[in-house]
Amino acid sequence: MRNAEWGVRSQERGHEVPETAGSKVCIHNETIIDETDNPKLRIPHSSLRTSPWQACTDETDNPKLRTPHSAFRTPPMTPLSSTPNTRFPERPITDAVHPWWVVKVLSRQEKALADDLRLADVEYYLPMYRKVVRRKDNGKLRKTILPLFSGYLCVAASKEGLREVYSTNRTAGIIEVRNQARFIEEISTVYRAYDSGVDIEPLNQGINYKTGTRVMVLGGPLRGFQGVVARCNGTVKLVLSIECLGQAMVTVRSVDVKPV
Repeated sequence: MRNAEWGVRSQERGHEVPETAGSKVCIHNETIIDETDNPKLRIPHSSLRTSPWQACTDETDNPKLRTPHSAFRTPPMTPLSSTPNTRFPERPITDAVHPWWVVKVLSRQEKALADDLRLADVEYYLPMYRKVVRRKDNGKLRKTILPLFSGYLCVAASKEGLREVYSTNRTAGIIEVRNQARFIEEISTVYRAYDSGVDIEPLNQGINYKTGTRVMVLGGPLRGFQGVVARCNGTVKLVLSIECLGQAMVTVRSVDVKPV
């Protein structure tokens, strides 16, 4: 049976098949070898290779029959920085060229999206804060940088820029900011707070805090901003409400605010 199959395959490739009685043909490592050791009955390995992407192990060691190793390499991935810039490019919120939009981001994709937008030259703002927790295994403190408004990122982009945002496949939707003036004023407050090193953190709904009166900040980077005073764990904080994003808290001194 193998003699017949080998004969058909050899004739299709233009090899002469002498009728030798009693000869046996076996297949070993994709090379058909006759046990009589007759050179005419051997089919070189290169003639059996059906795919140009197979690695060449031909005894002829012909360089033309070898597939370069580089053909099997995948393109290197773009390195993702652990903590991207909160603002790109580095300039005040009011200096944005295009209107602001709020992007709803897929779970834990805020930093990756910020890196993608920087590479695509799309303006964005991703406010972040530092969280310190104590590890349970060794009791050491662990510092992490997390988005202030989890699941959201602000972009200032044209229609073409929004296409770049969608093309990242990291978004769940884009929210139009109808009141641009109010949004810019509110998000600029957060930007100034970060730029001045003011302690800022997300408003944790699980923390019990006593809400005070509405006040205006008299001094510091938040001067002129109005918000609601909250006492959280004995510390005076100011609740910042950002349209489309949510709320955050900044630490303030009681002497720096007055009721309005």
